[in-house]
Amino acid sequence: MFSNTYFWTALGFVLFFVLVRKPLTKALLGGLDGYAEKIRAQLKEASDLRAEAAAELAQWQKKQQEILSDAAAILRSAKEDAERIERETAANLKALSERRRQQAADKIREAEAAATAAVRNAAVDAAIAATQTILVDAVQYGDLAGRLVDQAIAEMPPSLR
Repeated sequence: MFSNTYFWTALGFVLFFVLVRKPLTKALLGGLDGYAEKIRAQLKEASDLRAEAAAELAQWQKKQQEILSDAAAILRSAKEDAERIERETAANLKALSERRRQQAADKIREAEAAATAAVRNAAVDAAIAATQTILVDAVQYGDLAGRLVDQAIAEMPPSLR
């Protein structure tokens, strides 16, 4: 048995594994433990990043909701302003129309007054012209001229006669 090479080879093989088993096991298990620890660290980092991303997402969703509510408020305000401006414009247009109607009525009254005055003046001018013609005829062709001269002489002060 001690002279058999298989025996010594087997014994060397067994001794090799007995001597190398502990450091080899430590190295293999240490490597696996290190790899497992590395994977745990990556999983923890991924979990932390996921939680951070979820927090960021929640924050952005909240900001989006705020922006949407602000946009809705701005839209409501714009609609209210547009309605107010429309009402004011309608009121201003109505007032302007009423003023223009009043101005037109005033101009018509002024034109009527001017036309009435023009007709009256023309009638007065015609009456004066007719009276003048009648008086001239009466003075030139009637005894009225003599009476007027006698009356004017009578009204003169006695010192001038």
